[in-house]
Amino acid sequence: MIGKHREVRPPATQPTDERTTEISTTRNLWTLVRIGGSTPASFICPESNDEKNDEENPQDYWDFRRDSEVSYGYQVPYGKAGKPSAEGDRSTVLAADKGPYGAALEAGKLNPGVPRPSLKAPAKDWQSWNSPNHMGEGQNVLYADGRVDWANTPLAGVKSDNIYTRWWDPIGGTDADPTPRIHGTPPTGIETPFADTDTLIYP
Repeated sequence: MIGKHREVRPPATQPTDERTTEISTTRNLWTLVRIGGSTPASFICPESNDEKNDEENPQDYWDFRRDSEVSYGYQVPYGKAGKPSAEGDRSTVLAADKGPYGAALEAGKLNPGVPRPSLKAPAKDWQSWNSPNHMGEGQNVLYADGRVDWANTPLAGVKSDNIYTRWWDPIGGTDADPTPRIHGTPPTGIETPFADTDTLIYP
């Protein structure tokens, strides 16, 4: 499972083979807390309903306890494609406000499903598929070239790739039919990027 369950380091007395093996996309962010370079509050968007982690000894743990303790998502680095790299396309999205799917999974709510708006639909039609952090108005997006921009739809990746879904078509969409890129497959916790320019931000 990717992103849906997060490892919290068990007591040292617990045998290693009994520790959880689920893969997290936010463990790298927690590392910054663990080594003292950041605080849990650093990962909370002030426009979200999230609450900072309150562990007294963050160095004893490996990750956030739940999605509601981190407001940002990271490119899924697992699988055969889409791994963040200095060699990749500089307009690839590496991180952003967390998407609508991970938040829904933890809250026990239905996710918004497969996006339906077209490429030319007005931004307001995309609100259900934007980050919940800003009331569906859009998301802050970090690109591989280091810039951060505001995007009022999730179509912020390479060639309008939807940053919160996985491509579902082998060719990944064309200029004539971009549907596979802009709609994609909503994540359930097991998907990895389909291609090197397929951004999949999780949670």
